Amino acid sequence: MDGNRNFFADEVLVHNCLIIDDPIKDLEQAQSATYRERFQRFWQGVAVPRLGPGAKVVLIQTRWHEEDAAGWLIANEGDRARGGRWRVINIPAQAEQGEVDPLGRQPGEYMVSARGNRDWDGIKRSVGPYVWASLYQGRPAPAEGGLFKRLWWRYFTRHGDRLRLGNHSYDLRDCWRFATIDLANSTRTSADFTVIAAWARTISGDLVLLDMVRAKIGGEQHFAHARPLVERWKLDTVFVEGSQYGTTLVREAANSGVPITAIQAEQDKFSRALPYSAWVASGRVWLPAGAIWLDVWLSEHASFPAAAHDDTVDTGSMAVRVAITQPAPSPPSPPPPSNDHEVDLESVPL
Repeated sequence: MDGNRNFFADEVLVHNCLIIDDPIKDLEQAQSATYRERFQRFWQGVAVPRLGPGAKVVLIQTRWHEEDAAGWLIANEGDRARGGRWRVINIPAQAEQGEVDPLGRQPGEYMVSARGNRDWDGIKRSVGPYVWASLYQGRPAPAEGGLFKRLWWRYFTRHGDRLRLGNHSYDLRDCWRFATIDLANSTRTSADFTVIAAWARTISGDLVLLDMVRAKIGGEQHFAHARPLVERWKLDTVFVEGSQYGTTLVREAANSGVPITAIQAEQDKFSRALPYSAWVASGRVWLPAGAIWLDVWLSEHASFPAAAHDDTVDTGSMAVRVAITQPAPSPPSPPPPSNDHEVDLESVPL
């Protein structure tokens, strides 16, 4: 380092060694093309022109997206192992088969965390395959093909009020039943669909999709399409996004005595879909076997987020948020004990 001068490049100290630490701070920024392009402009317009001869650059980051800073640099300048510029050192949380592990671990062996003992298997189940592959293994998979795989879905059958979920059977009357609705207000061919999904949450916590309506309808028809599902499945509550709370549907439902609850969407739809994806991957979301609309549901999910329409995904994401954040109503109190067996001694002759 001797004989070189220090200077700042856009608030970054540049010597003959430039260290960049986590240029993208979280998943929400990584999903934003604006934030990803901001780093690209910094690299091309600020960092590269100010690097001295023989300068070294170290980029340290969590992998969030296939086109984040590391992904973009490798794609454009290459991995040194393949004749490119960058020496890539990836330390996954779990050593992988067929890869030379930087820590010398055997395939399947987890990292010993500096933060103490960690339940890696539990973390893998909780975050889902997409986040695990990206944040923990350092190899983000394309969201178009990885967020909702067809083979992850599970299917149930219904016999009267009994729901058969694999080896388990539940009484529908013991489940909390609700609807999630993603509204569109146009009948144009290019418009989004209104999707109304009826759900049951079992006593074990799984989500069961009972029924679904998907149609291009105007606002005046929303409640007419929702009401049959509410009545058929005896739904306790209908959930809508907070931004849609002032719609005709909400007013008509309230006038008809149907409880409506607003749920806030605080993230972009991709980020909202990640917990939903984790539930589907872990087998906690069940679809009705043989439903006539099943192919539409599966195809739209498999193509997310690249599909022309993603309204079914929005209703599923909302259902998982409801299951996580909303307490189920308390079961009805048992009826008071009957007094028919009591004898009024004063009325009985001695």
